[in-house]
Amino acid sequence: MRKSNIWVWALLVALLSGCGGGSTKPASGGGDPGQSSSGQPGSGTGGVPPVNSGVNLEVVKDQVAIGKLMRFADTKDWYFTRNGQLSDVIFDSAESHDSGTGSAILEQSNTDWTKTDRLFSTFLLPVQPGKSYTLSFWMKSETMQPSLEVYGVYWDKNQKELENSRGSQIANSVVNKWEQGFIRINIPDNAAIKYFSIKVFMAHQGINGKIWVDDFAFHEGNQLPARSPKKVFNGTVTKVDQLGNMQISENGNWKDFFPFAIVDVANGRDLSVYANQGFNMKLNAWGVDDVNNAYAKGLYTALNITLPMMYDSKNVSELETRLQNILSNPAAAGKLLFYYADNEFFNRLPRVVNTVNAIRAKDNGARPIYMLQGDYALTRKYNDLSDIAGAYVSTNRLQEDPSVIEQPSMFEYENMDRTPDQKQPVVFAEITRGVKQNFRPVLFGAIAKGARGVAFWRDGGSAGDITKRVWWNDLPNIKQEIDKMMAAGIIQADHNPAFQVTSSNKEVIAGTRVVNGVGYIIAANPTSSAVNVTFGLSGLGYTPSALQDFISGAATGTVSATNAAFSIPPYGSRVIKLLQ
Repeated sequence: MRKSNIWVWALLVALLSGCGGGSTKPASGGGDPGQSSSGQPGSGTGGVPPVNSGVNLEVVKDQVAIGKLMRFADTKDWYFTRNGQLSDVIFDSAESHDSGTGSAILEQSNTDWTKTDRLFSTFLLPVQPGKSYTLSFWMKSETMQPSLEVYGVYWDKNQKELENSRGSQIANSVVNKWEQGFIRINIPDNAAIKYFSIKVFMAHQGINGKIWVDDFAFHEGNQLPARSPKKVFNGTVTKVDQLGNMQISENGNWKDFFPFAIVDVANGRDLSVYANQGFNMKLNAWGVDDVNNAYAKGLYTALNITLPMMYDSKNVSELETRLQNILSNPAAAGKLLFYYADNEFFNRLPRVVNTVNAIRAKDNGARPIYMLQGDYALTRKYNDLSDIAGAYVSTNRLQEDPSVIEQPSMFEYENMDRTPDQKQPVVFAEITRGVKQNFRPVLFGAIAKGARGVAFWRDGGSAGDITKRVWWNDLPNIKQEIDKMMAAGIIQADHNPAFQVTSSNKEVIAGTRVVNGVGYIIAANPTSSAVNVTFGLSGLGYTPSALQDFISGAATGTVSATNAAFSIPPYGSRVIKLLQ
């Protein structure tokens, strides 16, 4: 059924004022770096016509119906705007991911937010507050450069807009190939939220090129695909395997290395203060003196590649000079482990490619390039420009709110690690600012999901004094526990083994490992109360006789052929060995 003119005008008002318009735009590309599509409160003006309740119910219950509803053979389920004007969906009957039903095209990007091509669903998907959903779709690009912003809007029972969801930028890894994208939608714990609608549009970067989209689907829970194969990096100073495990060369021998890094140190702080607490890296070194001084204080380093360097080709020669000074100094050259680029909005511009090529020409394959991605789903776009990746693992990461204890947010790490055709191992879990009591559960939760390193931003400035944080005195204990896990090969083992667990407590973050045929559960509790949690066991391959706390060696909990139960202290973590 086509919409009446009344609905068209209502929708246009909503689009421009509250449904993805300039006043409610996601923060990516604005003043909120690294938190793309976080969303702001909407206008509440509505703008979407009533949706047949039977269709909504069908969407939830019948996955075949979801696929049919979210294709583009019948474009009435979608609205399209170009240059802020409502128009018919630009439809390409000759391009389709499957079944020949055609696809929609977005093509025009602009630095003015409202003037990019934008696509909005008119159907509302029933959702439940506090639950997580997976939005998937297929995309194909004409060129590598254009990116999509994908997120959505929450609506109340009266189909009035409440607020934008979070999402991510996403792009293809290669041109002219259909690739699947995945965005996690975490519904806020707000009882007013009843529905979700989809927004897809060109990232407003002034980079044009056709992107076809097709076959959207919306599923409850974690519906990510199997982990794509990752590339290895066999350098002469640093190696990284397909799982993200790092090894470094020291005195002619290779040793396993879990980078525990500080980013942006406080002015005047003696670097030994960080080393004494357990840090082993300063992530943003600037030159040869910085590298040598850091190592003298107990810290390895990475050479910082800043945004101005990427954007200003004049700085490439300055970067090459700094790098050459390090490489020609034998003491420094062995202590520089990799190159660090905080990749929030670099894009694949020629000057970015030139900068990477300049580094690689000087380095001659000795050290990897690490890109921290502000948009977790965008990582595969940089398959050939970086060797390892990292993701954020805590909420509210851009502000310090004294009233908020940040919760772990592992979906960015998991999504990056499992994005189809994404080839860089995801090594780093990035923790920022205000985690308060949750530093330990955020870190161990990330390790449970596969992290092989951690970086904390930052000491000083707007982030405050790191030595005053409630978790500061726990760092030596955390580092000792990580070292013990590394010595046993627990962290290095596959984080997607046949052995899996399901938790009775949705707040607990858990993952599994199998080492020499023995199963381990890594679990973290990000709440202020002790929890007694039961894990359903599958794929272990043997019936465990008892549980052992791996860190203390003490017997703990109870176990059967199908379940393991134990307690986790407030803001705590446990590493449990299932004895044969």
